[in-house]
Amino acid sequence: MLYGYKILVVCTAKIYEDRFCAFISSLNESLKKSGWRIMVFCTESDLYRKNKANDGTRKIFDLINYDIADAIIISDQDIQDKLVKQKIISNAKQKEIPVVIMGNSSSDNYSISYSLNSGFEQVVRHIIEHHNIRNLHFMAGREDSVQSNDRLEIFKEVLIEHDIPFSNEMVSYGDFWDIPTRIATQKLIDSKNIPEAIICANDIMALTVISVLRQNGFDCPDDVLVTGFDGIDQIYYSNPKITTALCDHNLLGQETAQFINEIIDNKLPVCERKVESSLLINESCGCHPELRADSLDYICYVTNAFNRYRGENVSLSNLSYTIHDCESIEQVTDILSHPLLYNAFVLLKSECLDYTVDPNISHSSTTYGKSMYVCLDSDNKEKPGGYYIKTEELIPRMKDILDYYTYPLIFTALHNIDTPLGYLCFCFCSYDKQNYTKVGQISTWVGTAISGFRNMQYQRQLLKKIEVMYQHDSLTGLLNRNGFTRLYNSVLKDESIENITLAMCDLDNLKYINDNYSHNEGDEAIRIVGKALSESIPKDIEAFFCRYGGDEILGLYLGDVDEQIIKEKVDKYLEDYNLSSCKEYEVSTSIGVYTSKKKSFREMFSEADKLMYNEKIQKKNRRI
Repeated sequence: MLYGYKILVVCTAKIYEDRFCAFISSLNESLKKSGWRIMVFCTESDLYRKNKANDGTRKIFDLINYDIADAIIISDQDIQDKLVKQKIISNAKQKEIPVVIMGNSSSDNYSISYSLNSGFEQVVRHIIEHHNIRNLHFMAGREDSVQSNDRLEIFKEVLIEHDIPFSNEMVSYGDFWDIPTRIATQKLIDSKNIPEAIICANDIMALTVISVLRQNGFDCPDDVLVTGFDGIDQIYYSNPKITTALCDHNLLGQETAQFINEIIDNKLPVCERKVESSLLINESCGCHPELRADSLDYICYVTNAFNRYRGENVSLSNLSYTIHDCESIEQVTDILSHPLLYNAFVLLKSECLDYTVDPNISHSSTTYGKSMYVCLDSDNKEKPGGYYIKTEELIPRMKDILDYYTYPLIFTALHNIDTPLGYLCFCFCSYDKQNYTKVGQISTWVGTAISGFRNMQYQRQLLKKIEVMYQHDSLTGLLNRNGFTRLYNSVLKDESIENITLAMCDLDNLKYINDNYSHNEGDEAIRIVGKALSESIPKDIEAFFCRYGGDEILGLYLGDVDEQIIKEKVDKYLEDYNLSSCKEYEVSTSIGVYTSKKKSFREMFSEADKLMYNEKIQKKNRRI
């Protein structure tokens, strides 16, 4: 519960698909009437393959705030990573949050799914009983897919029932998508054993099979009947239109909403809910279509969507290059405040603003840390970004968003390969499929842009470190000879500076300290003299200090400085040090201070050196 609303968390992938748009719109419209708000946590991939990119995108599920969730839906067929699902379920159980597995049965959790078996069985029976076909072939999905293997078993059972012998040669594997299906279909054609009908485990493979058949001179349905399964939009606009089993995603959304309310309100025990799929007869089996659709409208929509996507990709790429060159995170916010990023929040991990750490490694103990930097709140023109919120809050202005934006909030990860950078949240004001398509497009672009920005900032920090090492002395931390010479030359060119003062310190009795107390003690004495001189800056005077070589320490003061002030400050610092250090020797230094109008370094150094040696000689004479 959050701000008086019950919160449903939906964990899924590939939200750009037609079925998701239909499902989520129906689910949300049904649930918001009874005080629910939906938060969708999604990935671009189904996480089936183990790779670093998937390691990065799956981090979005670590963002789920179980303290505010009232129920969780996991789309089992869309999230193929078992460890991710188990972690979500385990976390939910600790908070006693009911979990609904969508797409498959579950003995330990609530589940809702299509009664796929009945729909697929109707397809197979239609081909055998209505069209009297006995030479059939099954284009299966992946060999390790539960859904595909279930459909294969149904295919076998219906064949056996009709006394049609089954053999493994009657099965090919198209892995549910285009390229493997093309290869499998071509192999089937090359075998010269062309079946009368090819039953496909999904619609995408059915469309691909027809394409390959046509390329080889076979017509569908005149030469080979083809059927699909799913009921995706493309089947209504293909030629021929595909006979399939229709899974009504709008109905699934309505049934799921009712199921969720019954679980919460009636405290239902763990159970399973089924939504029936049904046979949809079309042209690919030789029948007349039951439903007709306007192909021209669909072609126009797809063409416009593609052109929009392509144009936006060019614009986003150009913006990405600009972000790479930004010198501050504030500039990044300005660039992200672009018309292409609407209804959007961009939140970054705190470490993304620490340019001294390696951007290719996560440095926080948890995925997102305790606080997030709001880099963009696109709809807040007065305060579009530049502040932190607690990670558990998810986004700024959450109460206003829940009150006025009644559409689902969409969360997706920002990552650099497997390194989490933060996340995006979209609060779209419609169920437009193109908006859901933008989620992956924008997250990929923003992730790439922020990664480039961090890498550039990190490189700049490394260059600064190298510059500091190049111009500074490692023992004292003061400028070295090279750094001091460059600075002195810049002072000579500065017309606003007229007079300068150069002080030279030379450590007394360094050889004695080295010989009797070790070179480490001698180095420490040099460091203390450098510290003493650098603490001698008179009020309102700018100064720079350098270890010029060995035990020689230089101070450059921009203006006229009384040499007595410098000497008194240095002597006082060394006196205090000698009293507190309890060393068996005292650290002292001889100082030469020379003030003049700007001259070459050689001239200033020579004069200060003479004055320093005069003081050193005077000290020796006083000891004699």
